[in-house]
Amino acid sequence: MDIQILTKENEASTSRFDSIADTVKVTAKYSSKTDVNVTVWCFDGQGNKCEGYTQAYPASDDGELVFCFDPVSFSVYQNAETFEITLTADGLTIASFSVSEENNAAISENDETFVNTTVTEDGEKGVYVTQISGERIVVPRVPKKVLFVGNSLVFGMFGAYGMCSSAPDKDYYHHVTEHIRKINPSCTFFKQHGAEFEHAETLEAVDE
Repeated sequence: MDIQILTKENEASTSRFDSIADTVKVTAKYSSKTDVNVTVWCFDGQGNKCEGYTQAYPASDDGELVFCFDPVSFSVYQNAETFEITLTADGLTIASFSVSEENNAAISENDETFVNTTVTEDGEKGVYVTQISGERIVVPRVPKKVLFVGNSLVFGMFGAYGMCSSAPDKDYYHHVTEHIRKINPSCTFFKQHGAEFEHAETLEAVDE
């Protein structure tokens, strides 16, 4: 990928680029006084700009981050034709910054690609997630417990296996749980039927 890295006070960014890869991966070594926000900016065919996604990494004197996104998803849902990535924080200094494209075949051959590319806090691998209340928590990159909230694609007919599958070992639930078990055999899994949530037409109905 032919991408220029541009730096200015408290910010580092890429030049605008296009991609149809399965995954675009951003890696950087940094120091900062505040959390570093990594943002994917999407541009449509007319050059209109919108925020695609932002993820925060903790302030650090010797931080390292790996951030991945799916450009095709943004192309489908936000009409994105080109992208730009920015890193912003107070007192931000960049030691290294690179952007690369990867495909699913390469990732499936080396699961450590995603297992090791995590935010670390107190030795726990995970990513920061902001709750509706504003509280920030760390969600483990390698799950310990997984809750599936689903409809017929999870529960299927008669609760046997997911609809649109031909056998119990071919549905969505089976494929996802088997992959997670390869990384964490002790992970536990739960199911919750979520059709009521899925059909909710107002925020009040969602809360109920």
